Amino acid sequence: MKKITMVLFGIFFLNAFPQNINMEFPYLNGKTYDFIIFQGTGAKTIMKGTIPDDGKFTLIIPPEYFPYTGMSRWLITGTAEGGGLDMLIPGHDFEVVCKEAEPNDQNILYVQNDEIPELNTLYSEQQKILAKYEAMRTAKQVFSNEDPHYRIFELKYQEQMKLYEAFQRELMSKDDYAAKFINIVNITSGAGTKLLHTEKDNAESINEYITGHLDWETLYTSGHWNGVINSWVSIHTKIFNDPKRFAVDFSKITGRIKDDKQYEDLVKRVAGQLKGKDEFAKGIIPVVVLSGKIRVYGDGLSRFVSGAQKQPAQTFD
Repeated sequence: MKKITMVLFGIFFLNAFPQNINMEFPYLNGKTYDFIIFQGTGAKTIMKGTIPDDGKFTLIIPPEYFPYTGMSRWLITGTAEGGGLDMLIPGHDFEVVCKEAEPNDQNILYVQNDEIPELNTLYSEQQKILAKYEAMRTAKQVFSNEDPHYRIFELKYQEQMKLYEAFQRELMSKDDYAAKFINIVNITSGAGTKLLHTEKDNAESINEYITGHLDWETLYTSGHWNGVINSWVSIHTKIFNDPKRFAVDFSKITGRIKDDKQYEDLVKRVAGQLKGKDEFAKGIIPVVVLSGKIRVYGDGLSRFVSGAQKQPAQTFD
């Protein structure tokens, strides 16, 4: 009995333990701030405060979100100039220090948080590839293929395409948040895992990644939940225009989501995007109903669900 009591006490202690981010910004003393984390459709302000005279303070992740791994936003409030930081929180405590009057990527130091520098490095690496790719693509459009330099442009163009695919393989080989986050941001800007020439091919690349590889846990805390889901629905309704395929891909996606809250949030967002697109909405109803995870259907889906109880207080629109 004593052993069981000790185990239960240990579980309670872990659940009650907060997650801390120690901040030091001496030149921002006296300014007020909001601290925000992301949970699917919603952004939650979990803390407000004022930076003390010495610039040292602590941002706290409440116990109900511990341990939190995901994106966060620390915003300076109440000033015309604003400011703040988007920070990747790696699931444990860390420190952020800036002793300069004007914080920037070069003078902000992250202690015990390797994922933020990694994210910055990966992003810079990708941008270099894309910048050269766009330059060569433009050159190919400007110069005739009879120009003596055209062959060089073509070779460099193909080289950047291969480098991008190699970069994508590098991302896929990693299992950390930073690597997964890069492709989430790419989707919101219309980029897939390959540099392709046509809208249809690019859409196929994005859809293949979303249905088969996207980490939904990462997306849920990324701040891009709505953007990615909206992009995916738009690809199906505006480019593929195939309700049967949409239902199949929806089933693939929902089959990979284990968390009930994330599942419900996904259905809510998709249903909202399917207003006026009845053929697409009807197709996913059997998948949603058979899951048993949605108890109350809002106006976005309820009129297609025979016998579903309607409760206007909770809608999926």
